[in-house]
Amino acid sequence: MINHLFRIIWNQRSANVLILIELFLVFILLWVCNYQLWVYINRLNEPLGFDYKHVYVVTPQSFPREYPAWQEGRNEVEDYFAFADRLRSCPGVEAVSISSDALPFAPYSSSIPLSSDNGTSFPRLGEIMPEFIDVFCLNPMNSSVNLKKELVENHFIISQETRNELFPEGSGSDVFYIGENKEKAYRTNGIIKPVKQTEYSKNLLSCISIYPGMK
Repeated sequence: MINHLFRIIWNQRSANVLILIELFLVFILLWVCNYQLWVYINRLNEPLGFDYKHVYVVTPQSFPREYPAWQEGRNEVEDYFAFADRLRSCPGVEAVSISSDALPFAPYSSSIPLSSDNGTSFPRLGEIMPEFIDVFCLNPMNSSVNLKKELVENHFIISQETRNELFPEGSGSDVFYIGENKEKAYRTNGIIKPVKQTEYSKNLLSCISIYPGMK
């Protein structure tokens, strides 16, 4: 009986090989799907690095040239600051900030090449007002550091991931440059805790500078 069974299997070996291949491919597909699901669940459980509850985004639009209120040579940046001041005076508003390429959940198009003697990084570059830190409750790695004081002209705030790429463990340096230009060196104590672009994304490489027009 057993010999007969093995004879049948041997005679149908070509069909059996195809079945085994199909089972192997199904196993690989299920493994990939389960792994992706495991990655998404783990990322969902990781902290975002910011708080967006009760945060509202307002996008002002410039007057088109054909609009009666258009004024040649009008300074739009000053208009944005005036608009932000008006919002601050509204009841219930705790903090207002102007930003560029820094909003969570929003696509961004700008990055900046940073380099050090030990590594390079190409983080997302965002421009913000100091109040942005209050709006989204960004936290420094070192609780004694005041991020607002670090956010001044010609200074940067960087994320922990950016710092890890620029200064690998044991590098013993904290000096970095923009691109390959080593004529001007930068240092920063403004290291923020890991932040993510969305709930399901990995921690973001980020670099923050002060919004143009702020001093």
